[in-house]
Amino acid sequence: MTTQSHKPQIFPDNDNSWHEAILYKVGNHPQHRLNGIWKWHNKDGRIKFVKYRIDHYDENGKFLTKDVLPLSRFNNQWDYSLRWKTDHPLYNLPGLIETTKIPIVFEGEKTTESGIKLLPDYYPTTYSGGFNSWKTTDWKTLEGREVILFPDNDKLAIFEFNKIAQYLISELKCNAKVVQLPDGLPKKWDVADRFPSQIEIDLVELIESAKVPEALSSYIDLKKDIRDKRWVHIGDSIRLYWDRKLEKTQNDKNINLWYKNDPTHTQGQAVVELHKNTVDKVDSLSFLPVDQEIITEGNKTYINAYRKKKFPKIKGEYDISIFLNHLWIMSDEDQEVFDYLEDMLSHDLQKPEENRTWCLLLKSGVGVGKSVFFKIIEKLHGSFNCKWLETNELVDKYRPWLTRCYVAFVNEIDMSNEGKGSRKSKLAKLKNLIDGDVHSVEEKYINTFQHRCHYRFYLATNEGVPLDLARDDRRTMFVKINVLKRHLLEEDPDYYKKLWDFSKDDEKINQVYHHYKNVHKISDKFKVDVPLKTDAKSMLIHAGRDQAFKELDELFKNKVGVFKFDIVNSRDVYEQIQMAEQEQQTMMRFITERKITDWFNSLDGFNFAKPFSKDVNGQQQRWWAIRNIDRWREPRNHDLMIIRAHFDGLLDMQHDKREQAKLFDKQITKGGVYAN
Repeated sequence: MTTQSHKPQIFPDNDNSWHEAILYKVGNHPQHRLNGIWKWHNKDGRIKFVKYRIDHYDENGKFLTKDVLPLSRFNNQWDYSLRWKTDHPLYNLPGLIETTKIPIVFEGEKTTESGIKLLPDYYPTTYSGGFNSWKTTDWKTLEGREVILFPDNDKLAIFEFNKIAQYLISELKCNAKVVQLPDGLPKKWDVADRFPSQIEIDLVELIESAKVPEALSSYIDLKKDIRDKRWVHIGDSIRLYWDRKLEKTQNDKNINLWYKNDPTHTQGQAVVELHKNTVDKVDSLSFLPVDQEIITEGNKTYINAYRKKKFPKIKGEYDISIFLNHLWIMSDEDQEVFDYLEDMLSHDLQKPEENRTWCLLLKSGVGVGKSVFFKIIEKLHGSFNCKWLETNELVDKYRPWLTRCYVAFVNEIDMSNEGKGSRKSKLAKLKNLIDGDVHSVEEKYINTFQHRCHYRFYLATNEGVPLDLARDDRRTMFVKINVLKRHLLEEDPDYYKKLWDFSKDDEKINQVYHHYKNVHKISDKFKVDVPLKTDAKSMLIHAGRDQAFKELDELFKNKVGVFKFDIVNSRDVYEQIQMAEQEQQTMMRFITERKITDWFNSLDGFNFAKPFSKDVNGQQQRWWAIRNIDRWREPRNHDLMIIRAHFDGLLDMQHDKREQAKLFDKQITKGGVYAN
């Protein structure tokens, strides 16, 4: 009779049937593929449990998702769950015990295996489960040792790795440090992934520059920090505090956690102590490029997170020709575009307090140098004032980055795969980010609060139509770069080496800053609220238009029938396109009155208020201004007499206002048809 243990067991020696158990689980399904098996041993080298990865694909072979699953021994049988609830070993434990190499803790087995190949002078390991399951691991093997922790590029993972470091330092007396990942890495990036082409990564250099988490080195004397007024409570958020020493926000839970290193205060009650001692308080946060810590707007106060980048003064001559040459490429070798970009760079440095209400969008082939151009701009403003984002981060519900920069870069912006409704909603969010001054910030477990900032956005894409721009778009300067990488290399094989060397030379960056901050004069043509209109932008707008809108645009452009007037209604337009369809045999017969109204809105047309729309030419209709729109928005032009005069060809809103008034007054004084 077999005795059941009712607890997990070590794998039997010389029994490889566990491998067959895994293959049985994977099955013969063509869309399921086994992509890795990892054995977890105890200190004696015997298998405690196994992890394996199954990748799932669709019928076309496209990767869908993955599952990392456990296999344990339980009741003398193979069990498809992790029966070991605690005391999980570190990966490759027997070797870890014996090695004199510095251990590096990664997230996940696959990443660790990549680390083994890439870092032969270190000993890569990991713990079982996701980044937040580290508490079930037995870390005692690392006691008293130097340890490097290398998280994936994920905010939550970085946070948890800092907590692991805290535990190793405080409980196991380790010399634990966390690798500081560079900006610009894709979200969730790890060392098993391909290195981004726009970022030069030296893994050994990253590891050697790893740091003890700020929390551990800084939060050690609460009483002193209270005396020094270190903390400022962000009232509207309820739970956020500004750290004057480290110049960053922290939530109350982190503050309580990290001050546990201070043996003199009540454990876990640091925030209570702050409020007992009348902590400084403001209403909300700001990130405005001005030399003020506290900003007051109306009855609200803001703590300002901006830090000014300091550059040494330049005397004598300087040479930024490499940058200017690349700026010429980024301008698509167009003098007007080049001049406008130079003015933009100068404006952002000379007048940072002004809100530039448009963004720069660059499109080119792969590898032309958009990223290095952005890298130079990042250095001009200070990397601590900038963020590198992905498209989804711009429009997500939770956007904590809003409070941590005033310059933002997106290397691959693309909303072309979004549904129409979703795309419209996300574009509206992006527009508000570009031209707004106050933004709602939501963070998990934090009350929504208002943040003051005006952002400089630099966007890049390789996509054909990354954004749907409105016909009257005033928020985007679009430049299509037609020069290819091979063209530049044909002219100069060392083009990109020289450019990269320039971008990493602090003295050269200082010269660029000096030129645009102190030397370059902004021309009168530059408008802080109007981007330069380019032919490429017009083509992009047209390419992104709904086909029905394109048909209506053509009639509008040629002033066909009712389209010759500034003011139209959907019924007249509908009848007009039916006539055009009969004459030209187009597809316009499928255009509905609802689609026509949508087209009016796409022009940012002005919908006249009811008192002025119901009795023009005796028709009960809603009337829209679709040409000379700003002029028709003026209340003085809403008079029915003026509108009728326009329909009779007596008033042209393209005339100068004064000239228009004289023509109209002359008509009235003559006792014309519009005199009462």
